[in-house]
Amino acid sequence: MFSILLFNLICCLNADNFLTEYVPMKDGKKIAVDFFRSLKDEKLPAILEMTPYGKNTLNSFRGEADFWYQNGYIFVIADVRGTGDSEGEFEMFANDGQDGYNLIEWLAKQSWSNGKVAFALEWIFYWLARDVVLPNNTKEWKNPNPSKWLNHRPLFTLDEFVTGKPLNLYRNILKHPTFDSYWDRTLLQPENYSQIDIPSLGFTGWYDFTMHGTIMHFKNIKKYGANKDHFIIIGPYSHETAPEGGLDYLTHKPIKNLGDLVLEDNAFLSGLNITREFYDWCLKDGPKPEWSPAKIYITGENKWIETSDYLENEYEDKYLYLKSTNSANSINGDGELDLDQPRNGSDTFDYDPDKPVMSNLSKNVRYPVDMNFYLNRTDFLVYTSPKIKQAFNIFGEVKLELTFSSNVKDTDFVAFLMDVDEYGNSIKIGSMDANQLRTRYRHGYDKEILMEPNKIYNLTIDMYEIGHQFLPGHRVRLAITSSFFPIVSRNLNTGNDIAFDMHPGVKSKQTIYYGSPLNGMNSRIHFRSNNLFKNSFEI
Repeated sequence: MFSILLFNLICCLNADNFLTEYVPMKDGKKIAVDFFRSLKDEKLPAILEMTPYGKNTLNSFRGEADFWYQNGYIFVIADVRGTGDSEGEFEMFANDGQDGYNLIEWLAKQSWSNGKVAFALEWIFYWLARDVVLPNNTKEWKNPNPSKWLNHRPLFTLDEFVTGKPLNLYRNILKHPTFDSYWDRTLLQPENYSQIDIPSLGFTGWYDFTMHGTIMHFKNIKKYGANKDHFIIIGPYSHETAPEGGLDYLTHKPIKNLGDLVLEDNAFLSGLNITREFYDWCLKDGPKPEWSPAKIYITGENKWIETSDYLENEYEDKYLYLKSTNSANSINGDGELDLDQPRNGSDTFDYDPDKPVMSNLSKNVRYPVDMNFYLNRTDFLVYTSPKIKQAFNIFGEVKLELTFSSNVKDTDFVAFLMDVDEYGNSIKIGSMDANQLRTRYRHGYDKEILMEPNKIYNLTIDMYEIGHQFLPGHRVRLAITSSFFPIVSRNLNTGNDIAFDMHPGVKSKQTIYYGSPLNGMNSRIHFRSNNLFKNSFEI
């Protein structure tokens, strides 16, 4: 039985015990494959990883090979087409399906294989077209300092300016700024899920930037898949620590500090042993694990819950409305979040593309960190709830619905949700570094619709799934701005082609309206809760 393991992991290198083969694909291109060497005459199931990051680097499962061999498996790792030592041209997901099928067929025929293969997915793609991300390895970059990127035009050649060479994937993404046929291969449709008749196990975390995709796949495969044996674990983890259950992949000891949080002892699981138990069931006819389909850690409350499904439908729609008396500019303003819809009003701030908010000046914002460093700026609107009197949970997808105008044809809005603790620290919650929408995509990513300057519009910013409890004495805080460079490529506000715009940036005045719904939408945070009431906040 094949099994799919939807998780990400980085491990140490253990190259001495590997042998290398170059496996021909259907079109004749050869894929470089390393497999852990067995010194015995035995047939074992295989665990296959395909990686674009290099099979000989730390960004792979390679360091687990000895563990898996000691537990009766042969570990196999392959460079995907066009990366590492493999031939061909790298195109995101274009060839991985067929190449993966060919590799599994090849594995099943090897003298050391018993014909059973597990597929460990070590990378997950997420949409980059609106806020393009460059590779993480900066050691050999030509211009690694983001402050130098600000003056470069056009965005299309920023890859060569930064790294010293053109990056085909980066440029292909920019050539397809709307959801056209190029992106079809990145999404599974219901008919694709219906063909999946094997179990799956997914690890993710509330601070993992691929979390939304992992949860989406879990829900869809449960809904449409032919096999109903699917499991997901969502912990207080980052992208790097989720597959290990929050443990260090080298020492297997808990990583207690995550951003500005100190995790409780109960947050940690043995991800490797959970995975082994799953593989033993799927590939060795071992006992089926006695797990609930979903094991979820609620941050703030710091407790695990287990359920037969993802819990979102058990919660009710709730809203916190934006308002201010004078102005919400900066943390020193009087912006508020309220359960009741406010009277008509508005707040404004200025955005200068030549002076964006720089995301690299403080702590690593991928993690739950104190955001107060940024909130003194007047180009942030900050809205804060009264103190919480009675703890309440939010669970499921969170959306920021805005009624707004701008004096330009196109601009960005960037938002952060925070839990303000009893010491005044604004701890960011959510899986993304920043939650952003370019206004030309306010009606969806399949089309670009520019604005008429100063006309009032609606938009919704996805803040993705959150499972969190706000505690008594804490506050809910929301911050809105229009840039977070270089995590989000800055919007020049011209309305021109994103990739090839050579014009100077245009300053803009952004206005957020509240109290008077437009098209049935008001400026508010939309979330789900099962225990938020009128008396949850102090009066």
